[in-house]
Amino acid sequence: MQITVHRLDPATHFGAQSYISPTAQLPDGRSHLDHTADTVIAIIRAHQSTAVAQGDPLP
Repeated sequence: MQITVHRLDPATHFGAQSYISPTAQLPDGRSHLDHTADTVIAIIRAHQSTAVAQGDPLP
């Protein structure tokens, strides 16, 4: 099994720019939640593409 770490910086737990603040935005205008969701979706799509290319059955 291979484990890959994907950093989701910058994010903080406290204050107006915390990732749980409803008004916090990244420099590109996305919220931290949007950025996290986009990253997770990209990881899943990359995994599925690799599995299809290798002929592995999709879960």
